[in-house]
Amino acid sequence: MKDGLSPLSAGLIALAFILSTASFSWNENHALIYPDESHILEDQTPQVANCSVSGFEGMPVALNASCALGSSPENASHRWDLDSDGVWDTSWIVTEEYEHIWGDDFTGSARVERGLPKDVVDIVLEGELHEVGALNPTQWIAQAFVPNRPLLTKVAVDVSVNWGQPSDLHAWIRDTLDPSGSNLSHGSLPYTEVPRGRYIEPDEWPIIDVEDVVLELNRMYYIMLNLFYPTNGSYEGHGNGLLVPEWPTYGGNLDSGWTGPDDDDNLGFRTYTREITPVAQGEIDVEIQNINPVISDSSYQIDDASASILFRIAGEKWHNVEVHIFESDDEIGYANITRYPGSPNNQTVRLANVSIDPSKKYSATAYYTPEDDPINGQIWGATPAWFVFEFDNTSRRIHHTFNVRHEETWVWNIEDLNQYLPLPTVTLEAIAYDPGSDDLKFKWSFGDGTFDEHIYYNNGMNPDPYPSPDVNPVIVTDLTLHGYSSAGTYTIILTVTDDDNGEVAVSMVLSV
Repeated sequence: MKDGLSPLSAGLIALAFILSTASFSWNENHALIYPDESHILEDQTPQVANCSVSGFEGMPVALNASCALGSSPENASHRWDLDSDGVWDTSWIVTEEYEHIWGDDFTGSARVERGLPKDVVDIVLEGELHEVGALNPTQWIAQAFVPNRPLLTKVAVDVSVNWGQPSDLHAWIRDTLDPSGSNLSHGSLPYTEVPRGRYIEPDEWPIIDVEDVVLELNRMYYIMLNLFYPTNGSYEGHGNGLLVPEWPTYGGNLDSGWTGPDDDDNLGFRTYTREITPVAQGEIDVEIQNINPVISDSSYQIDDASASILFRIAGEKWHNVEVHIFESDDEIGYANITRYPGSPNNQTVRLANVSIDPSKKYSATAYYTPEDDPINGQIWGATPAWFVFEFDNTSRRIHHTFNVRHEETWVWNIEDLNQYLPLPTVTLEAIAYDPGSDDLKFKWSFGDGTFDEHIYYNNGMNPDPYPSPDVNPVIVTDLTLHGYSSAGTYTIILTVTDDDNGEVAVSMVLSV
């Protein structure tokens, strides 16, 4: 700083940013000189053998940095590259333990880096001042700044007590100069640590430890410095910029104002941010096994079929037939039909409308009784007859001819009508679960030589890449319909396969 500045230039502060380390030195241009730390990482990386973990996809796996790097020093942080692809998958974590879930099977290594915290000095030397305010009557001083790093930890100020007894210093970090705005962070310095002397060097500036606060990059913030009056003396502060008094006044006798540019240091504030310095790296061998999908439920339902059963006769007039229809042992239809003159197409009787239950047996009996026919009929002759089964869109007929000359034809007994009825449609349903992020394929074998397959993509659109980019366990419900062409007993096999060739199968026995 220049000698001869007026002691009335209290609270004059400038702020700027540049990167350095907590241990730094200044060159003749007042820039920071970086120490060489290239040896730290290599020297402190231990060689730990047989460091490995194993687990299963979709399940938490515990990683511990001490396995690869030895015991962790106090205040150490760690970050993880979980598939050793050169990209850190986590930020710095203030613990040596980390739990991760792999969404796919994996064989490889997880890279871990250990770091130790250190404060980094950010210096403004390039005029990023935007708007500078010194607050009348310099009991408050404000300085605008745009952070280069998010975590602000300390503030160093170019302020000292010129004469008299100082009081505590306070600093606030704010996002507005509006008095109604909120404080983001605060720190204070006891008066015993406020330096004395009219002009002090940068490495003697008092440092105020503020509460750690995360700031947004490329956004303007303000440092507010509160200079309580010394008892019987004055503070001396130096910086450069334009005074814009906007803060409430509290009285006092210190002038407000800025000095002119100070070619000696051009600084009034320094801020400190916290950085992690890598000191060691290591690897942990990882083997994650695939887990086969699980079929949590499987079932089938035989859908109802229906049919209308009719009876029709033709042939010699006045002959009649008595018909009975049974479901199991229960009669569900009866008719006594006589062949009248006219077209036989008009001589059909509806016996029953049946909602077919595959678990029941359907049968029919028809009796031909020519002896009690009306007297004006001819006893000789034949009477063709048909059972007609009408389904939704089709029909089926069964024929028999009654003949007076052949008494063995007088009773027509059909013990198994089921073979003429429509076969029902079978609805099959299954629910499968996969703990990883796999695609699932459902393959149904219906037991009659036919198959059906359905594929469900984990992301709903595309095949799952390897390894899966996300952890997304899935529960899939699959539904399929099948119609059999003939009655019988069938063994249905469902096989569910994931995209890593893990599979599970269940079977069901179905009678149609």
